[in-house]
Amino acid sequence: MLHVTGKTTRTVAFRRRDDRYEWIGEQETFEGPNEYDSADGRFREAITITFETVHVSGAPLNRVYIAYRGNDPHLTESEARQQLTLDTVRPILRKWGYAK
Repeated sequence: MLHVTGKTTRTVAFRRRDDRYEWIGEQETFEGPNEYDSADGRFREAITITFETVHVSGAPLNRVYIAYRGNDPHLTESEARQQLTLDTVRPILRKWGYAK
């Protein structure tokens, strides 16, 4: 795995196949401005975008999977969680200061 830390945190996963490395997935986490409390402590809210071709993190295979961690009711309600897409999170990421 390759871990890159900057404004976001990105992990790129590879597996060795014979004498080469094969890309099998990628995950990028964007932290938001708000904090929330959990049983494990206080954390900043975050949106994580994952794509995997092989099970690494438990995300569904061969599709973009977006997860939110925090206490924003617009993003934590079960219906919203099931329907997070790039189109729904792009405005939030812009609001948080990520320009894409």
